[in-house]
Amino acid sequence: MFDPALDDAYFGIGLYHYYADVAPLGARFLRMLMLLPGGDRALGLKEMLQARERGILLGGEADYQLHLVYLWYEKQPARARELLQGLDTRYPSNPIFLERIARIDHTLRQSHRESAAGWQKLIERAAAGRVYASRRTEVRARTGLASELIELSEIDRARIEIDRALVLDPNAKDAIALRRKLLTK
Repeated sequence: MFDPALDDAYFGIGLYHYYADVAPLGARFLRMLMLLPGGDRALGLKEMLQARERGILLGGEADYQLHLVYLWYEKQPARARELLQGLDTRYPSNPIFLERIARIDHTLRQSHRESAAGWQKLIERAAAGRVYASRRTEVRARTGLASELIELSEIDRARIEIDRALVLDPNAKDAIALRRKLLTK
């Protein structure tokens, strides 16, 4: 057993308890064959939250994993988005958090304006060199923004963003595909 005062350890145990319970039937059958203990969704979530709130080492990782849990298993995209916003505030040089926020806004919240705002913010950071892999990130962000602008029927602005993305990377497959899509409009 582990030291109960080591709150970070609850994260791994909570992950196991949670996923052992929500795993597909085939995986649970395999778990039984291997004589592994069963899971408990509620307990696992409680343990992960305990690690998030009181742990010393795994706060950021707990938030990232919990955003996936809230997004895909608990069907709480607003909570997932909130966790990602916190991560973005703490780690603004990591572009993945803003990207995921923009994708949640697009896909699950159907808010093209909010998604476009997220992509725009990421473009600004990338253009200023304040994120990891700035050039590649800027290409993805401009392509994401162009996609949202198409949804908002702002075709001229979308073309500008696609052209800017292709100046940065002439081989950007998503930007090339969007340009082709616009040629048919």
